Amino acid sequence: MDFRETIKESGGDKEFDKGNLFRALKEAVKLANIKDSNALGVILYGSQTHGTARPDSDADLLVIRATNDSDINYKSPARDELQLAAKSKLEEFDIDATFENPTTLDLDWARSHADKKFVRDSFWMLDDASIIIVGDDGLEEEIRSLLGFSGRKSQRELMGDPRYQK
Repeated sequence: MDFRETIKESGGDKEFDKGNLFRALKEAVKLANIKDSNALGVILYGSQTHGTARPDSDADLLVIRATNDSDINYKSPARDELQLAAKSKLEEFDIDATFENPTTLDLDWARSHADKKFVRDSFWMLDDASIIIVGDDGLEEEIRSLLGFSGRKSQRELMGDPRYQK
């Protein structure tokens, strides 16, 4: 799978490398997980996965945590670590990270409500999303199953190409 796309702009051609986006997110997830093991990954959705991204497009992200670690003021160390790491890594490529509502998926909550339709309905916008996590392929497949979406790009597909491994 080739992540390079040439996007026409008024000033000529500008090359946009999606591989940089996925490498940056993978690195951000690893860094956040080292600081807080509850930080499992992110789900990338929106124009970056729809194939409609432009060089000035942001990255729409949803945080994946193992469990809800929010305090009474909704402060979450895992969410904060993932958001900070993602924003920092994506800034290197002039990509803004956007965290919309819902900003967080708690894996333990999704597991305990797996038989409920509202879990899938809550995350409808993720149907063609890309999951970038720490852990094995089994965790990614579990998340895809819990949310009821197929997803066009698995982490294995995104990061399996040696050209995008560093």
